[in-house]
Order: sequence, then structure tokens, then C-alpha cells
Amino acid sequence: MAGVMVSASKGVMDSVLSKLNDLVCDTCTNLISVSKDILFLRDELTYMNTLLKKLEDNEQLDPQAKNWRNQVLELTYDIEDSIDDFKSNATSVNAKPSLVSKVSNFVINLRARLDTAMQIKDLKTRLHDISDRRNRYKIDYCTSGTTIEILDARLPALYNEADSLVGIANPKEELLNRLLDEDQKLKVVPIVGTGGLGKTTLANVVYGEVKEHFSCKAFVPVSRTPDMLRILTSMLSQLHQLDEMPRAYDVQYLVNGLRTFLHNKRVHDMILDLILRRCGEDSFITVVCEPKEVAEAQYKVRRLSIDIRGAEDATMTIATIDLLSQVRSLSIFGGSNWVPPLLEFKFLRVLHHKFRWSQRRMDLTCISNLSQLRYLKVDGSDIVLPGQIQGLKFLETLELPKAHSSNIPSDIVELPRLSHLIVSCERGLPDGIGKAKTLCTLCFFSLLDSSLDSVVSLGKLTALSELRLECTAIRFNGYGPLLAALSASLEKLGNLKRLFVGHSYRFAISSRSYDASCVDDALMSWHSPPFRNLEQLGLEDWIFSSFPRWIGRLHSLWYLHLGVKQIHQEDLGVMGKLPSLLELHLGTLCGLTERIVIGGSTGQFKFLRWFEFNCVGASSYLTFEAGAMPNLRRLWLAFDTREWEDEQAIPGPGGLHHLSSLEEIQVKGALCDGNTRSEPTPDDVIIWPARIKRLFQAAAHALPTRPTVTYGGWLVR
Repeated sequence: MAGVMVSASKGVMDSVLSKLNDLVCDTCTNLISVSKDILFLRDELTYMNTLLKKLEDNEQLDPQAKNWRNQVLELTYDIEDSIDDFKSNATSVNAKPSLVSKVSNFVINLRARLDTAMQIKDLKTRLHDISDRRNRYKIDYCTSGTTIEILDARLPALYNEADSLVGIANPKEELLNRLLDEDQKLKVVPIVGTGGLGKTTLANVVYGEVKEHFSCKAFVPVSRTPDMLRILTSMLSQLHQLDEMPRAYDVQYLVNGLRTFLHNKRVHDMILDLILRRCGEDSFITVVCEPKEVAEAQYKVRRLSIDIRGAEDATMTIATIDLLSQVRSLSIFGGSNWVPPLLEFKFLRVLHHKFRWSQRRMDLTCISNLSQLRYLKVDGSDIVLPGQIQGLKFLETLELPKAHSSNIPSDIVELPRLSHLIVSCERGLPDGIGKAKTLCTLCFFSLLDSSLDSVVSLGKLTALSELRLECTAIRFNGYGPLLAALSASLEKLGNLKRLFVGHSYRFAISSRSYDASCVDDALMSWHSPPFRNLEQLGLEDWIFSSFPRWIGRLHSLWYLHLGVKQIHQEDLGVMGKLPSLLELHLGTLCGLTERIVIGGSTGQFKFLRWFEFNCVGASSYLTFEAGAMPNLRRLWLAFDTREWEDEQAIPGPGGLHHLSSLEEIQVKGALCDGNTRSEPTPDDVIIWPARIKRLFQAAAHALPTRPTVTYGGWLVR
């Protein structure tokens, strides 16, 4: 956590030093004779920044050094807030030709400069005190010398041989019975005792015997002074079973990685509690359940997370609002419709608000005044945004995942730093989208509702690394020019790493899927794809006449979602050679007409973890040989169940027992009656033949991993 705090201070320190340099050259500050004070702030902070870099190398900081570091960080934040406030007030008034307006603007700007001058003098005094404190307590000496690595006293216990231990058999047996009983409820089994009794040794022995019963496990000793970076790195490396972990990871990256990996798995919140406690100790983030609790904080709140839990009467006192004036990051969740007094958050840089469903519209037009905003995410279906947000010149991310009926600011493409635009709005691309050349992410606009000029302009966004477009038409008839323009634009986007075109819901070859023959010529003619570093490709509802061969050149591709009229053996061979492929979602509209064999000796699909195959019929044509897909964990299959009604027919794919790492089998029935209805009726309920269930259950029992088998679902065709 020390490293995290120093890194945070380094980030704001670099920003402040740059702004102080700009302020030194500002004629406005020279008019009020504060340039010397600014020079002092810059030079003193430069020296302190060097000392902070030394602190970053220390695993264990002296309490005095930690306290001094926190004071420097708080002062740095206040300096940056003062500079930002001055620039905002001094430039927020547009000059008009009239004499009265010019005089009024001069008075307003002069007042802003005088206020800033007083603040700078106060900041200079505080910086003097902090500098004197550093000399008085000799903080510099806290960073000298080498770091001593203290051996955890429990470490030798991890390597004791079980046979050499006395009196461990009965406790071990009791623990094994508790952990491996038939009760599937979550449980915590504490081992309590004084030091030296062998608690760690016992836990390690038990872990060695039970770990084979769990697909997700980790053994993480935690000391009284835990190192969060090491703990999270150890957990992630064990859960992912990686041989080597990059050293560049930080705590936030590791937490995100663990949350992603443990999604849909049953875990305890002990590590989360530990992280929150350490964050509280270092004033890194403040988590409260009601806004009024902020007033009880013993330090300035910079990052605030409020859990409303549906409360409609959330209020803030005047004292609380004053404390919130310096908040830089605000996250509100819990499903409430409470809107905080956003105008008081004049230094806000990050805003994330999750509204619950409501019949009334949520008015957020005031966000146009948050001039320092960098990140804005509003999770709500009916919100009112300002008509223009050009004043948010620092905004980098705008995310509106559920804004189906919300207005989109007309000048959104004029924002000079906008990098990520994620808006699910059921409307076409904004007019003039080609102006937003800083965009790296563009998601969820409707392709077929976009103008031809907007689709052509996509080719100007050469910095794009992620593009997701929605398609909701049943057929592409009449959209030939639009799709041809899309194909031409894609050829210019060489930096793409993620490309998705289709529905946002789960893939199914159905009556909603459409023929992509009108763009076949353009896409199939690519001998080499324009985006050689593509990692994810999802063309969910484009049913190609044949497999695009250029996909075989995407050597960085780990996710592929594709529909083809007919699949052939050589097509599987091309996909099987992709060296990075982890997920393959494949659909065929015409079924299998020839035997498709996924071999084990050829080394194909060596790293594939998830295989989803949607096929109209002839599932028995699909065969897995011994050694096929050696790392496959999840297998999803969808076939027409009526092909199995014939008792003489050979049901299902062959060789399922060869998938040695399989953990999950999901079988879905497909109703191929030619209807075009979008929702199944009660008559569509699939009754699974007993012999089909026996087939998959037998395959599951033949595998050492004992994968789960589930049936159900409709795929309406």
C-alpha cells in the first residue's frame, strides 16, 4: 500500500509541477507580484518529489515518514485545486465588445487573482512548515540504507514433512470432514491457538489434501503487516496457475484481475475487508453508507464512495458540503435516485452514479459546470444531460450504459481529450464523428441508424482500439452502401484490437441473423487483415457464405465469435492454428454435411478454454479425438433435438470423454421449424430424450474432472 500511495502522490506531483511552471510564465500572476512565491512552491516541491521517489523504494515506511508523505500529498492536492480554481474563474467569462462588459470582466478576473494570491501565500506557509518538519525529524534518514527483508516466522512451517509431525492426525481429519462434507454452503473453518502450536503447518497439510477437490484455490499466508501487492500477486498467480507474473502490476490492476477471474465463483469478502481497512489507514478512499457520515472523517476526503441502498431521503448538511468541496472522485451506488449537489464538487474529476429504475427523469444538466471532470459514468435509463458539454475540455471518458432514452450532447465530438465514448442510446453515430480523432473506444451506437457520412468518417478515427456497433435489422436489404462504407472504413483502422458488430445479447443463429453477402465481396477480398493486432472479433449475426481466410492471420486473436453458412474441416484447421485463441463461439446455418474431426495430435486449439458451437443438425458429424482441446474448460452445444428422435441415429458428438480438462457442459435445444417469432411459446418446451441425457452424463462420469451438465434453453430459428 505504501507503493500505491507514493505512486498516487507522484501522479499529482508531476501534474502540479507542470501547472506551476505554466503559472510562472503567466502575466496574470506577475501583476500581483506572487511569482516569487510560485517559484518557491515549484522548487520546494521538486525536491520533495525526489524524496518521495526514495520513499517508494521502501517496503516498510517509518510512521513519521508515512505521516510526512501524507501531508505532502494533501498539500499537493490543495495547490492543484487552487491553480485549477484560478484558471477556471479567470477564463470562464467571455469578453464582449461593450465597455461595461470589459470593466465587469476585469473586476471579476482581478478578484480571482487576488484570491489566488492569498491562497498561494497560505500554501507557501504550509509548505514551509512541512519542510521544517522534514528537517526537524530527519525524514531523509528514514529512506537511507538498504531494505531489510524480514523472514515470516511461519515460513518454515510450510515445509515441514507431514510424517514428522506429532498429534496432527485427528485435527487434520476433523478439518477434512468439515471442508469436504456434502453441505455446499460457504464456510470458514478457523484454526485457533497460541504461537508455535503448528496452526500454519496444519493448514498447509490440509490444503495439500483438499486442493484437488476444487478448481479454484489459493494458499495465502497473511502477516500482521500485510503487503497488499505481494498478497494479490500471489493470489492471482495461483488462481491463474501462471509460472511468472509481470512486475509492473499495481494493486488496482491485480484487484481487477481477481474480480474478473472469480466472477460467478463463491468467495469470501475477507480480502476486500483487508483492502478497505488499509485504504482507510492511508486515506486512499473513503466508503460511507450515508452522505452525513463524511463529516465524521478525520482527514480531507478526496475519493468518496457512497452506498445509498435505495434511500430516498439522503441529505447533506452544510458542514458536509464544505468537506466535499475538495472531493476528486465520487461514486454513488446502491440503487438510489438521489442526486448530490454536484455544483459544490468544483474539483471533481471522476463521477460514477448508478441510479435505480425510476419513472421520473434524472436531471444532470449541471455537470456542464464541472470543468475538471475527466471520467463520467451514469448508469440510468432515463437521464437528462446538458445540451452542450464543450466546457468539459478535460473529459476523457463518457459512459452511459443504459441511456436508451437520454439525450446526447450535440457537441460531444468537439471535446478535445475524449478517448472513450460508450453510449447505449439506440441511435446512430453522432454527426461529425470524424472530428473526434482522440477516440480510442467507441461503443454501442446503432450502425443501421447512422448516416452514410458518419460511417465513412469512422475511417478518420485511426486511434481507435475498440469499436462496437449495434445491428438490429432482420435483413441487410437496402443497406448495401452503408455496409460497403463500413468495410472501407475498417480497412483504415489499423490499431483496432477489439471489433464487434451485431447484437449485444448472446449469440444465436436464428431468424434474427442475417445474410452478409452484400459485404462478403469486400471482407472476403482481404488477403491480409488491416488490423494485424486484433485480439477480439465478434461478428455475432453476420452469416458469411464461407469462412474468411484472413482470420487465420490474426495471430493475437484470443476471442472469436462468427457465423458461417457452412463449416468445413479445413476451416477448423485454420482456426485451430491461431496461437492465442482462448474463446471460440461458432455457428453454422446449414448444419454439418461432412464429418468434422478435432484432432489431438495436430496441436490445434492448444489453449482454447471455451468452445460454443451452434449447429442446425447432424451433431454426430462432430468428433473429438484423443488429446483434442487439452485445456478446454467450457463446452456449449446447440443442436436440433429432433435429429435424435430416430432411435437408430447415432446421437450427439463423439469423443466427449477425450476432453480431459472439461468442467462444464451446456446443451441447448434448437427448434428449427422455420418460424420467425422472437420469443418461445409454451409449446416450444424441449423434452430431452433419456438417451441424450445418458450420453452426456456418461461422458461427464468418464472424465476425471466430473464436469457439470445442464440442459435447456430455446434457440428459435
